[in-house]
Amino acid sequence: MSKVLAIGGALACAFVIGLAGPAGAKVGAKCGGNIIGQFCGPNEFCQKPTGVCFNFDIAGKCAARPEVCHLRKGVFYIKECGCDGVTYANDCERLKAGVSMKHKGAC
Repeated sequence: MSKVLAIGGALACAFVIGLAGPAGAKVGAKCGGNIIGQFCGPNEFCQKPTGVCFNFDIAGKCAARPEVCHLRKGVFYIKECGCDGVTYANDCERLKAGVSMKHKGAC
């Protein structure tokens, strides 16, 4: 009887852990769409296609959110307008903020 209870308890724990939350997709995987859809993993966000900002049910792809943006000498950076209306210094800064791109250049 104790073995049955132990196995039942282990199965219950595994079931609760499985329901704790979505595992999250990998970078580059499809996310969002069809009334939210797949979520992205930790330190990632669902990047929508360029210019698609205010349609919540459009699918995107999981993109990594870098912790730090390294500026390198001699590299040309193009400003980007985020879907939040903020002009970011470069693509890395926009990704770091976890915002999809509205268009290249200042807002």
